[in-house]
Amino acid sequence: MRTSRLEAFSDGVLAIVITIMVLELEIPDEPTWHAMGGSASGLLTYLLSFVFIGIYWNNHHHLFQLVSRVNGRILWANLLLLFALSLIPFSTRWMDEFDVARDPVVWYGLNLLAAALSYFVLFRAILAADGPDGHVSRAITRDTKERVSLGLYVLGIVLAFVSPWLGLVPYVVVALIWLVPDTRVERYLAAHEPGSSRPRRRLDRAAFTGSLSGHGARGRLPRCAEEPIQEGPDWVCPTDGHVPPLWRPAEASYDAFGAHLLAADGFPTYLPWPLAPGWRISDFCLVGAPGDRPLATMTCCTGASEHDGPVDVMVVAEEPRTGLGARCAGTLGEDPGPEVGQGPPTTHVRLGTVSVALWSITPDGGDDPLARSVLAGEAEGRWLWLVLRPAAALLMLPGADWPLRDVSDMGAPLLELEFGGPGPRW
Repeated sequence: MRTSRLEAFSDGVLAIVITIMVLELEIPDEPTWHAMGGSASGLLTYLLSFVFIGIYWNNHHHLFQLVSRVNGRILWANLLLLFALSLIPFSTRWMDEFDVARDPVVWYGLNLLAAALSYFVLFRAILAADGPDGHVSRAITRDTKERVSLGLYVLGIVLAFVSPWLGLVPYVVVALIWLVPDTRVERYLAAHEPGSSRPRRRLDRAAFTGSLSGHGARGRLPRCAEEPIQEGPDWVCPTDGHVPPLWRPAEASYDAFGAHLLAADGFPTYLPWPLAPGWRISDFCLVGAPGDRPLATMTCCTGASEHDGPVDVMVVAEEPRTGLGARCAGTLGEDPGPEVGQGPPTTHVRLGTVSVALWSITPDGGDDPLARSVLAGEAEGRWLWLVLRPAAALLMLPGADWPLRDVSDMGAPLLELEFGGPGPRW
């Protein structure tokens, strides 16, 4: 199961918790600063509780950047955390109502301790599901801050029996410790995300071929299925002569896609966004000679529709006269041809804030007309192709702009995407 619904539900609950707390604040009896001073303790306890809610939301968000799937154990552990946090408005109001008396401060500490233990249970559930070689276990190797925080909560509860205000001090210390989100997650993501915003270097020949070949990618030809011949630094097609090679991994995977994005070096790689639940990336490729600027990219997303069964959606971005889009579409020639720009467009897609018109392209006459729908247009000086299989899948496209996103610099959301499965034949 994907994490999107869990995260959305958690965000909603925490937003409601904060709203309840602020609505519980008492309005001064008079419109004076002196009267406002009577509400000082309520504002201070609200501020402390607000900071704690913000800390949990922040670290919850960071943690789930590393999680791509959840199970029933994680769902229940997350609900346990939300239960503990939902009690904070009650604990805050009780503490404020009696001007920070002993028992409310003790209860407040028990509430915070319960929330911390619940987060620990959630983390352990995620760790068990992620496995010893998963992103979570590799990113978070120590839990020193967590253990120190638990000790400080216990200390605050004990000190509250001596002096309620003294008991609040350890709680404030915990809040200060956690004001900065878990930097271990940020460091891990910065080092491992294929879409990281860190500066890219232009890949030399060894890095390029090593990165892709490590995932079974071999040099092929963008325009035909012929096996290329490598002559020194050049690739030769028996039919078309010298051509840039096409690199396609043996199997679609997260790591191979990371190698693809690194090799693409900023050349757009488009995906329908967001991907619907159950859809996965089943194929992708890159056209370009090692060390040179890429000329084309292709991605294929595979899923199912209620009426058409299995559906493939291929998106190709390419420089003119590359020929990859025509090969995927089953059309003659290297470019879309004169049908682009004739009459009103069939549909539009959206690239960022730009609406791109696409026209229907007729596949080769020898192809089954029901096998695929082909659309093409121009975007940022390149050809943009959309190939949908079967042809009836064209009806899935909405009437308004259909969003495509360049995922070259997307980052953490790529961790949630599914990869694998049989790719299309082309």
